[in-house]
Amino acid sequence: MQELIEVDDFPMPSPFINGVQYAWDSTALEYLKRCKYLHKFKKDGWEPKEEAIALRFGREYHKCLQDYEILKALGRKHKDCVFDVVRNLLFRLVDWNPDDKKRNRDTLVRTVVWYLEKFKDDNAKTLILTNGDPAVEITFSFELDFGPKNSTQPYVLCGKLDRVVDFNEDLFVMDRKTTTWGLGATYQRMWTPHNQMSLYTLAGKRVFMTEIKGVIIDAAQLLIGSTNYDRFFIYRTQEQLDEWLHDLEAHLRWYEHCLEFDRWPQDDTSCDKYGGCTYREVCSKPKSVRQRFLRSSFEQVEPWNPLAPR
Repeated sequence: MQELIEVDDFPMPSPFINGVQYAWDSTALEYLKRCKYLHKFKKDGWEPKEEAIALRFGREYHKCLQDYEILKALGRKHKDCVFDVVRNLLFRLVDWNPDDKKRNRDTLVRTVVWYLEKFKDDNAKTLILTNGDPAVEITFSFELDFGPKNSTQPYVLCGKLDRVVDFNEDLFVMDRKTTTWGLGATYQRMWTPHNQMSLYTLAGKRVFMTEIKGVIIDAAQLLIGSTNYDRFFIYRTQEQLDEWLHDLEAHLRWYEHCLEFDRWPQDDTSCDKYGGCTYREVCSKPKSVRQRFLRSSFEQVEPWNPLAPR
C-alpha cells in the first residue's frame, strides 16, 4: 500500500538564499518600508505573546467571505451559503470571545451577516476561472527583472488576492477591510499611494495577463452596536506601477545595505502611526537593556514567511 504523505511532511520553502531574503509579499514589504528596525524584529521572529485581537478578527472575517464566494459559485442559494458560513464561524470561535467592545464574537458575526446581506445582489461579480473555480484567494508569485547583488536569483513578489471581480465589464481586485476609524474621504485617501494596493494591482495584471483597473475596497467600520460599510475604488495607472517598482528596487538595495552591515536604523517618525507600533515600548528603552524588555512581552516564533501557504 502506498504511504500517504501529509502536507506538513514537505519542507517549507525558504524566502532566503545565502541569508538574503529574495521573496517578498505586501506584509514583509510594509515592515521594511515602515521601519528597518521593525523589519529586524519580524525577521528575527519576535511576536507578541498574546494574539492580536484585530488580526484574528480580520482573518476570520476574510475566511467567511471567501467561504461564501466558493459556496455561491457552486450554485447554492444565498441563505444556505450564509447559514453554512456562520455555522462554521461559530465552530471556530467556540473558545474565542475577547473582552473588546468593537471586536468580539458577536460583532464579528453581525459584521459578516450584514455585509453578505448588503451585497447579496452585488454588481461586482466574482470572476470564474477557465477551470470553473471562482477567482477567490488567488495565490501569485512572479519574478522581478532584478535581484540581490552578486546573485543570479531574481527578487520575487508573492501573496494572495482576496478576490477578482468583474464590475461593469472592468476587472478589479477586491479587498475587504475592517476598521474602527471613520469611513469617508480621509480613510479613502490613505490607500493612495499605498504599498498593498499597488502590489495587488500589479499582481492582478501579471496573473491574468489583462488590464486590471485597480482595487475595490469594501470597508466595514466597527461600532458599538452597529457596523457601517463603504465601497470605493483605488485606481493605478501603468505609470504609477512602474514608479512603484522603480522605488521598490531602491528599498531592496537599502535592505541589502542594512543586511551587509547589520545596521537597522529606527524610523522614529513611524512609531506613532497605525495606532502605535507594537514594539514602541521596547524601542524606547536603552539598547543595552532592550533584549530583556523584549523577552518579557514577546516570544520568538518562526519568522513570517511570504512563501508559506495560508
